[in-house]
Amino acid sequence: MGDSAVSRQTIRVIAADAQPLFRRGLRLMLDATEDIQLVAEAGDPATLAQAVADQPADVLLIDQDLAGRRGLDVLMQVRDRQASLQCVLMGDRLEADTVVSAMRRGVRGVLLKTMPAEVIEACLRKVASGERWIEMKSFGQAIDSVLAEQSSRQAAAETLSPREREIVRLVGEGLRNREIAQRCGIREATVKSHLSHIFEKTGVDSRLELARLDLGQGAPDHC
Repeated sequence: MGDSAVSRQTIRVIAADAQPLFRRGLRLMLDATEDIQLVAEAGDPATLAQAVADQPADVLLIDQDLAGRRGLDVLMQVRDRQASLQCVLMGDRLEADTVVSAMRRGVRGVLLKTMPAEVIEACLRKVASGERWIEMKSFGQAIDSVLAEQSSRQAAAETLSPREREIVRLVGEGLRNREIAQRCGIREATVKSHLSHIFEKTGVDSRLELARLDLGQGAPDHC
C-alpha cells in the first residue's frame, strides 16, 4: 500500500528533444529527485507519438523545434492520445508570440533550456499540479504587449467592409492579387487598393499577419 501511494505521487515525464545529450542530462537530473521520473524520451515526432501512445504520463516536456519541425505543430498531433497530459514547451530562446501561441494551444508551461535544474524541476511540479509556469517576468510583460496588439488589430478588423473581409479571407487561402481579382470579378488594381485600406485599418504589415486575423462569422463565403 505504501509503494502504491508513492507511485501515485510520482510525476511521470516524457521528454522530447532532438539532442541526445540534453535528454541524457535531463534523465540524470530527474533521477536525483524523489518525486519526478522520466518514463520515456523521444528524439523525433514519430518516436514521440509512440511514446505518448504507450506510456501514461503527467507532463510532456517538448522542445519547440523537435527534429526540425515546430514543436507546437508536433504537440497538436500527439496530445489527443492522452487528454490529461500537461505540456511544457522549452527552447534555447522563446519569442513572445511563440509563448502566446503555445498558451492558446493549451501549453501549461514555458521554459528556457538554459534554466538551472531546480527551476526545471519546479516547473514540472507546478505544471503537473495543474498550474501554469512562465519563469521570466519579462515574458509576462511581452505577452501582455502581444495580446494587447492582437486585440487592437482584431477590433480594427471588425470595421472592414464585406468586400474587404472577403479579400482577407482569400488572402488566408493563399490566393495572390490576380487570383483574388478573378474570383471577385474585379480589377487587380482594385484588389491592391482594397489591401492598402485593409493594412491601414488593421495595422498589419504583411499578408501572413493578415491571414491570421480572425474574422469570426461575419466573413462572406464569396465576393
